[in-house]
Amino acid sequence: MNQATIPQPNKFHWTNFLALVFFLVVVSLVVFRAYLFRHVPGQNNPRTNVGLLRFHNEVYYPVRAFITGENPFNTQQFASFHPDTEFGTAAPLPNMLPSTLLVYCAFGFLQLQYAEALFLGVSIVLAVVLSMLLLKKCTQHSARLGGTLFCTALMLACLPGTETFFTCPGTMISVVGVTWALAYAERKIWLSSIGLTLAMTWPAVGIPVAILMLLRGDVTAVTGALALLAITNGLAIGYIIHNGGPALTDVSYWQAFDYSNYTGTVPHMAADQSPLGLDIVTAIQAWAGNNLPVNLSLVLPAALLVVGGLALWSERNSSQRTGIISRSGMLIGLLAIIVFLKSIDAMMLLWIPVVGVVVDGVRSEHAFSVGMRFILGLLLVLPLFNYFATPFLMQRLKIGPAYLGDPQAEEMFSLRTVLAEWNIANTQLIEWNVISTINICLITLAVVLTILTMVTSTFFSGHSKTTR
Repeated sequence: MNQATIPQPNKFHWTNFLALVFFLVVVSLVVFRAYLFRHVPGQNNPRTNVGLLRFHNEVYYPVRAFITGENPFNTQQFASFHPDTEFGTAAPLPNMLPSTLLVYCAFGFLQLQYAEALFLGVSIVLAVVLSMLLLKKCTQHSARLGGTLFCTALMLACLPGTETFFTCPGTMISVVGVTWALAYAERKIWLSSIGLTLAMTWPAVGIPVAILMLLRGDVTAVTGALALLAITNGLAIGYIIHNGGPALTDVSYWQAFDYSNYTGTVPHMAADQSPLGLDIVTAIQAWAGNNLPVNLSLVLPAALLVVGGLALWSERNSSQRTGIISRSGMLIGLLAIIVFLKSIDAMMLLWIPVVGVVVDGVRSEHAFSVGMRFILGLLLVLPLFNYFATPFLMQRLKIGPAYLGDPQAEEMFSLRTVLAEWNIANTQLIEWNVISTINICLITLAVVLTILTMVTSTFFSGHSKTTR
């Protein structure tokens, strides 16, 4: 018998085993932390017990109100329905589209403890799906088991991962939706439309991504998503009206499109509990106090969208435009973070450009030079694993507000003294957000470099063609 025809035994890969162990350890720690500091609805919880809090506020109780005939978009009805109202930890109104109630509807039919367990499990599965999709799009091959588990474990262990799976908002389904929308916008447009519809479960993500995809040229995918949103929102609103809810013209249905909902500080959590999430507008306004001549909450996002849109438009006919692991796909994820979002779980979108720049060298068509990939990777990885921004380490390393000096003291380098001299009213919020501001500045620098790369490469390539 020819030796070549003899079937070779499957080899045991230690790398897969180590990746599986790493994955199981991280998942166990994430789940243990969430349940150890679990928020108990209807009780006056300690300030540290905010585990699963955003799942209660943003998923479970809005859906429960919806399926039991209450109107979650009515302030009085929802307040009387939510058990945390008297303790001040209940969200006044869910910042969601009516269609989101249909997406999460299944969780409302379960008792709270079962819904929590199922939602954690589904979110972890979605993290695995996100890893598989990113790795497949990067390498053009099906993702290997070891690589998928290792990448997923890193996603869960990074700073936005630990915070996301602790408070457990509906982040992962929106992030996976963005990934699908960007990855399949060219070949499987129907899947891209479904992805963008899922991204709209978090309007602060879905709305800017849809705008930027239009500027990139993905008109068909965005149109399909709008059609799906019209159908699903119509069904949800019809059900609410059928149960005695307000008419279609009531503005409460469309509050998720109100950008003012996303321009404050970290939602549902005090600054000393989660000093981690700042968009670029909030960062500038916080540090500058009331000394700004214009309202940056409108001017700066519009300016960044215009500049980013021009960069996306410049590559609309380029091979670099397609897919998710491309300069345009990376830029869309980064712009959504620095312009529209303000909570730490939004930084889960960073995994889209991070995986892209790390594995860009394996593709036949490079989007960045080796040096630019190294710089971008450094700028994006540092915020993901900057654990010094956590209150736990701030307190133990003595870098929190209690250790930043006294305005009356004469220490030359006291941060609190400097802030007092700048006439900033809420110095404690700023002190807690020092490291978070560094994070957002690094991401902003990555955006600038990406835009410059896109614009200059388009200019010089066009210039070389005309001079040839």
